[in-house]
Amino acid sequence: MNITFTKSTVIHPVLFVLFPILLIITSNLTEILFTDALLSLLLLMSIMLVSWFILNLFLKNKFKSGLFISLGLIIFFSYGKFVNTFSEIGMNVSTLPFSYHTITIPIYFTIIIFGIIAIIKTKKQLYNVTVFTNIIAIALIAMLVPNIVSYSFENYDNESVDNILDYKILEKDELKVKPNIYFILLDEYTDNEILKKIYDFDNYEFLSKLEQRGFHIPSKIHTNYATSPLALSAILNMNYVHDKIIVPTMDDKNELFNNNQIMRILKSLDYEIITMSFFHGYPDIADYHLCSPKLFVTQFHTTLLETSLWNPFSTLFINSGQPQRDIINCNFSELSNLHNQYDSPFFVYAHLLSPHPPYLFGPNGESVNPEFLSIGANSWNDKPAYVEQVQYVNKKVIETIDKILLENESPPIIIIQGDHGTPTQLGGGGLRWNNINNDSIMERMSIFNAFYFPNADSTVIYDGITPVNSFRLVLNTQLNGNYELLEDRMYFSSYQDMLNFTDVTSMLTSKINSSE
Repeated sequence: MNITFTKSTVIHPVLFVLFPILLIITSNLTEILFTDALLSLLLLMSIMLVSWFILNLFLKNKFKSGLFISLGLIIFFSYGKFVNTFSEIGMNVSTLPFSYHTITIPIYFTIIIFGIIAIIKTKKQLYNVTVFTNIIAIALIAMLVPNIVSYSFENYDNESVDNILDYKILEKDELKVKPNIYFILLDEYTDNEILKKIYDFDNYEFLSKLEQRGFHIPSKIHTNYATSPLALSAILNMNYVHDKIIVPTMDDKNELFNNNQIMRILKSLDYEIITMSFFHGYPDIADYHLCSPKLFVTQFHTTLLETSLWNPFSTLFINSGQPQRDIINCNFSELSNLHNQYDSPFFVYAHLLSPHPPYLFGPNGESVNPEFLSIGANSWNDKPAYVEQVQYVNKKVIETIDKILLENESPPIIIIQGDHGTPTQLGGGGLRWNNINNDSIMERMSIFNAFYFPNADSTVIYDGITPVNSFRLVLNTQLNGNYELLEDRMYFSSYQDMLNFTDVTSMLTSKINSSE
């Protein structure tokens, strides 16, 4: 069937609904979950069509009603970009009650009012305006679609995970003890030296409490990679991934994450695999997924709304960040009670989006309404808020560890680890870094790491160990494995070019040695 566009065709409202969805997708092709995007598109399209239908009943003019809808969509979804552009002027808004919103909201509502008046009062047929608006909308979509299409049709010939590591260890019948294994990943939890130097906070009390409970905390710890998808892929596969053909995501597009080695090894030993995550996907190999976000409570949806006119009014209607807050608290609650819910042995991978922004908690768990809910927003430099979230995470970790150690019938294995450090010195908004130097790399690559290994010589956990060796140590010391430890090396890359690596091992180690 041929579709003919004429001056009477009104297609632009549909395209202006599609545009903000595609814009987020094209900016986050390696991280986006397309099911989230599809749900957002279906919801927005439904709201738009119903609104357009009702408006057209009153105006009895499809051109005017269409322009009303498109104006509303443009105004609604361009607000965040306008605020960001306005903030770059450098105006001091510290004395204004609602920061930049005090100025930008009146500007936007003035535009809306003038737009409504202009559309209602015009006596023209609006044919030419409709054609022009259609052309603009089509051009905007045409700029975005090629990137998405080319990405979708790329053939990623992922190297089989079987070829990265020989994951066969001793026969399961030879293992007399199979301890429960807790892997607690605290996103963006940095080490104490960075906390003291950059955040003016000494984490000594927390570290002491862990040591009193039998944890070994090595010093001089760095991540192998500066971004979460690569760092987690390396940890869970016990191997470096920068020389592999890898899709740098944390979902089923990345086979090294989705079907990773440590979970395969443990499943072969009759372990149940339990996962918890909020922002990122769940490996398909896992048996159970806990604390899943509710419908429309994902990073895609919060990013979409955060760039819109909804953002400055959201706290008037909802307790901002409550769904995310509930999931993090759910993670800690489930970790404390797994031994009562699942048969041993089990392995739990708990990826907690904290102390990473958004900053949702005060030091004692008080609810904090963050200015930004998206993890890639301009919230990195709020150092007091980061420290307060670290303090709350510390509190919950100790409570959780105490319950785990008290109620597990046999001593478990526990690894608490950051995936990467903080980026306050990297500069730029969100994840677009523009100040990459030795100091900013040192901050980003520094992480917290603590091990609880029952019945193992603590000297096996050496200073300077990197996460790629964490589970090699688990297998060797706890499950009679025989895996050679890899050389500890660190590779830096940005989110915009994750597979373009720089080996920063020598720089990081020399910088540490020079500071001693």
